[in-house]
Amino acid sequence: MMRWHLALAAGLAAVAVHGCETTPTRGQPATREVAVERYQKAMKYIREQNIDMALVTIQSAISADPSAAIYHHVYANLLAQKHQYVQAELEYRAAIQRDPMYDPSWEGLVQVVRAQGDKEKVAVVLRDRVRISPLDAGWRLRLGKAYEATGNLMGAERELRAAADLGKGEQAAYAHVRLGLVYEALGRPGAAVREYEESLKLNPDQPQVRAILDQLEAPPKP
Repeated sequence: MMRWHLALAAGLAAVAVHGCETTPTRGQPATREVAVERYQKAMKYIREQNIDMALVTIQSAISADPSAAIYHHVYANLLAQKHQYVQAELEYRAAIQRDPMYDPSWEGLVQVVRAQGDKEKVAVVLRDRVRISPLDAGWRLRLGKAYEATGNLMGAERELRAAADLGKGEQAAYAHVRLGLVYEALGRPGAAVREYEESLKLNPDQPQVRAILDQLEAPPKP
């Protein structure tokens, strides 16, 4: 949980630092100017770590211009920091609806859904993200791990195989390791051995994988 809060704080800081680069341009000119001014004030409050004032101010920016994804994203970040995960989920979804390719909102959505303890829902969120970018090895890998967590091993195998084929280097090596674990769970040690071997070809510096492989390849005890 501490890692999640540290990541969230880093995300808020990044938005604050780069806020001028993400200043929205939608909405009617008059209301847009008001919204931008309020957004910038919210960023100032975030830099000052005045979260309560930032919440109020970014809400007023949304009221002035609800079409800007970044306002909903920042609001969701702040709500998540206050542990208001259900409301944060709604705001991340609002941000994604307005900008489906903004990965920080997807990342935030995954985190707040996970914080609510719903593994199935995490997989659904990741599946929706994969549908947008089916050739993205990173999202396929994460969906595969989410399926593992729910016990959907066939779904995990499919997504991890895609991640292994699409990925490169250490990412692909890790996908092969996850595939090996899935095959072990499915009672297919031969397939698991092949995946671990493939992983070690891509990244030989994996002593834990080597130990698992040696154990699988060891002759049975009499």
